[in-house]
Amino acid sequence: NISGIYDTSGGAWEYVMGNYNNTAANSALTISSIDNRYKDIYTGTSANTNKILGDTIGEKQGWNSDYAHFVSSSGPWFKRGGHYTHTTIAGVSSFSDDDGRADSSFSFRVVLSPTK
Repeated sequence: NISGIYDTSGGAWEYVMGNYNNTAANSALTISSIDNRYKDIYTGTSANTNKILGDTIGEKQGWNSDYAHFVSSSGPWFKRGGHYTHTTIAGVSSFSDDDGRADSSFSFRVVLSPTK
């Protein structure tokens, strides 16, 4: 929706277009061919050294004891929200890394935005 607020709290992990060094891993995507305005590329493996204003990772890391694990070369894709089985560590501030594989406990969300 236009406000940018989504229900990402503990239903399924949701992949987002946050990626480590344009690394595809098991996703089968050619990351470098995707326009930069549609992705956040991280060159380090820590929220402290990779501040992207507005991604909420640096701003909200560890809030409410939500799970927080940054992307790396072995897990280059961000997933957000947590799985419903994670109970207390799942939440809107929860994030983790993954290799981009398909998994029945993962999801993704398509967001359409109006342009001028």
